[in-house]
Order: sequence, then C-alpha cells, then structure tokens
Amino acid sequence: MNSGSKTILETLPSQKLNNVEVWTEKIDRDRYQISAKLTIPHSPQKVWQVITNYEALPDFIPNLVKCQRLPHPESGIRFEQIGSKCALHFCFSARVVVDFIEHFPHKIQFQMVEGDFKVFLGEWKLLPDCDDEHFSELHYSLQIAPKIPMPIAFLKKQLHQDLPVNLLAISQRVSEVFS
Repeated sequence: MNSGSKTILETLPSQKLNNVEVWTEKIDRDRYQISAKLTIPHSPQKVWQVITNYEALPDFIPNLVKCQRLPHPESGIRFEQIGSKCALHFCFSARVVVDFIEHFPHKIQFQMVEGDFKVFLGEWKLLPDCDDEHFSELHYSLQIAPKIPMPIAFLKKQLHQDLPVNLLAISQRVSEVFS
C-alpha cells in the first residue's frame, strides 16, 4: 500500500464516502461497467491538472502502486499501471498498459493495450457544475472483464469499495494543490 492510500484512508470522514455515487451495470456474461460520480469544489481545469499528472497518481490514489510512462508507437499517451490490493486474506495485483486520449478539458478516454484483463477501458469526464463554475462533476466509468476465471463478484465488490475512496483522494489532492 502506498503512503497516499494511508493518508487518504486515515483522514477521510466516513460520511464523505456517501457523497460518491457508484453504480454497476452488467454488459454481458463476464463484462461489467462500474461508474462513479463526485462533485468537487474546484473548476474542471484544476481537476484536469491533477488527473492528467499520471506519474503522480500513485502518490495519492490508494492501491495504485505504479504509473510509468511508456513509449507510444504513434506519439500518443501510454502508461503502465500496476494496482495491488489485499482483502479477506487474498492479495490481488494487476498490470495494465493503457493508452489515453485527452479531450481537454472535459474527457479522458483510456483503453488497455496489454495486461491482466480481457477488457479494461473507460473514461474520465469533467463537467462544470450548473450552479457554480468553481465546482466540477467528476465522472469515472470502467468496463472490465477478467482474462482468467475469477470471482467477478469479488472484483465488483472491490471496485465498488475502492472507487469512492479514489475519487475522494482526487478531490483531496486538488484541494491540497490549489488551496
């Protein structure tokens, strides 16, 4: 576990987890989409600066232990990411090489080109709050299917627990950087 996960988990009031909406949709037999949404008290441009500083993400995103830039054959954005989590006496680690496509300042699409899943793709969306331009709605959506047989219920449960913490960690980081 990285030091960022310890910080966010120790300082996060449990009621804040309720501010994150999370929902799951079954796409087919072994493919799910999990989505989350959080309002952040900063402009989309400020949130964008934090979530596109990919190399710094492991400093504050729990269970993300590595995010390293790799060469891209077409001058795009490619990163190797490694996540690790232990739960219920079971440790799980996964590696993905992901290509990112940025549509400043509102959307980042990503798709695995190599890794430990059959499917791993999704997007970040940043929307200005309708009532206050200094607030943003941060949306995260991930389609995922395991490459090897594994209990999909376990994977869904872990993602459902981790996404609120991850989005709140981003919100906290934006506040630290811009306050």
